[in-house]
Amino acid sequence: MNLPILPSAIAVLLLSACDPGVHVGWEKDFDGRVDDECVERALKTVSPEVTRTTYVSEGSRGFPRGTVVTQFNYPDPVTHNGYSLDVALLSNGKTHLVHEWSKIGTDIPAEEQAQILPLLHRANKAVVMACGLSFMGSPPEVGPG
Repeated sequence: MNLPILPSAIAVLLLSACDPGVHVGWEKDFDGRVDDECVERALKTVSPEVTRTTYVSEGSRGFPRGTVVTQFNYPDPVTHNGYSLDVALLSNGKTHLVHEWSKIGTDIPAEEQAQILPLLHRANKAVVMACGLSFMGSPPEVGPG
């Protein structure tokens, strides 16, 4: 299966060769298959411009190498920051989700987190309400990538 390479992904790869990336978000495994149509509908309630793509993982962000991942990208309607939620069924029968905001750099100051976390929280709440998938009990992590 040939999957398209997104221009934004190429730009990030080229830029990341010079500067490291940093993210804030959640990562969690859920039992069984996750309804990605439900996830898309839920995200559209907080950001109508959701786009959906797929890619084959190179073995990062908790997705084993060769895993086909569905990625939902969505902008903040106010700030236009970009967010992503990636989902894939793993060979162990669990579904792995990664929901984050990322940028080129090494730090996300508290002031910047205060601007980006509200939409992440609203999107998480929409996914809980519509699909029953909760990141509850796990605070957002800030880290490389």
